[in-house]
Amino acid sequence: MLNKYAGENKPVGIIHRSFHEIYLNDAAIKLFNISENDFANNPQVNWQKGHFYEGGWLALVPKIGSVLLDPANYQKGLAMMTELMLQNGITTIAEPGFPSSDFKMEYAFLKNEMNKQPPYDIYLIPNGTQLYGMAGNSNEKAEKQMQGLAEKYNTDNIFFLPQQVKLFADGAIYSLAMQMNEPYLSKQFHGEWMTPLELFQQQLSFYWSKGYKIHVHANGDKGIQQVVDFNKADQKTHPRENHRFTLHHMGYFDANIAEQINSLNIEASVNPFYLWALSDKYSENGLGPQRAENLVRVKELTKRNIPVSFHSDFAMAPAEPLTLAWTAINRVTSENSAFSQNQRLDVYTAMKGITIDAARTLNLEDKIGSIKVGKIANFTILKENPFTVDPMKIKDIPVAAVVYKGKWVQNKH
Repeated sequence: MLNKYAGENKPVGIIHRSFHEIYLNDAAIKLFNISENDFANNPQVNWQKGHFYEGGWLALVPKIGSVLLDPANYQKGLAMMTELMLQNGITTIAEPGFPSSDFKMEYAFLKNEMNKQPPYDIYLIPNGTQLYGMAGNSNEKAEKQMQGLAEKYNTDNIFFLPQQVKLFADGAIYSLAMQMNEPYLSKQFHGEWMTPLELFQQQLSFYWSKGYKIHVHANGDKGIQQVVDFNKADQKTHPRENHRFTLHHMGYFDANIAEQINSLNIEASVNPFYLWALSDKYSENGLGPQRAENLVRVKELTKRNIPVSFHSDFAMAPAEPLTLAWTAINRVTSENSAFSQNQRLDVYTAMKGITIDAARTLNLEDKIGSIKVGKIANFTILKENPFTVDPMKIKDIPVAAVVYKGKWVQNKH
């Protein structure tokens, strides 16, 4: 394992950038009191290397959460998050996929921070995959738990979104574990399913039949296509109006997939920052130029009038809405490459992705996302107008303040 790097007695866990995998040395495994038998039937655990990835990581996290989520550091992190929200002009955040490991512990930490009455609200979407495991591998029991969350845990600034659920298809783009139709350049990389396909299909059909708004983590074109195929079958057997089924992330897809999504009235919440962070690197390693330079082809969606919001998946991208919009508008990378310029968005469409369309992704467009009589008085005060400045300067526009529920809060950063 990793002992030769870290010393035999020092517990070490190396978490990947994607937060979808971890390597543990022998001392860490001993500290966590886990054994090979605990993961005997999990194909996404390499015990000899101490490597837990995708479904293996999801299975590991609940077992190590109490150690991994050190209370002092976790609370410090939440306090830093609060500073970032104001600094970047954010009055609403959402966590699609709560909890990640330990419901009571994560909620308690979150509530401690929100009790300070920071100038933002947080909306939580239950993690159907983790609650399934926590409920004894039962979708029925997991769904029953979801039904009581709002009544039991909602506060004046923490809200569980009713009749919404997050599920998980293929693996992380940052790990090159997303499922791709064409092979990766190297056999070192291959696609993974975060949820076994049989179970994933069961979960999709289960929540679809119960009228849930379903959010699905999906990254590669093969992964997205599989989600589309499953939902197409569900729509045929159980038609629904205004279902707002939403694909999240969408690292790589083409016009054909966009057309299928449109025909099924599926919506999208994408991370445009993938292009900035990954296109140059993946052009040489993993995907090759054709695919890497065409990551997150947002205009394929917007030109079909598919509602599209942007998210940071913090910290897969900075918690900076203007940076997300800037990336979609300019499609310039970390190495100043200008890729797939025919997919650039106009400023108006990009700004909708961080305002009214972002609210729509949460089914909250009647409450937030635009300035209108009757809505909550939440908005951001910028020092420059994103519609008139040079588009390359949009990400650098300073945030002067936010208005949160009608109250002015100055940004002192």
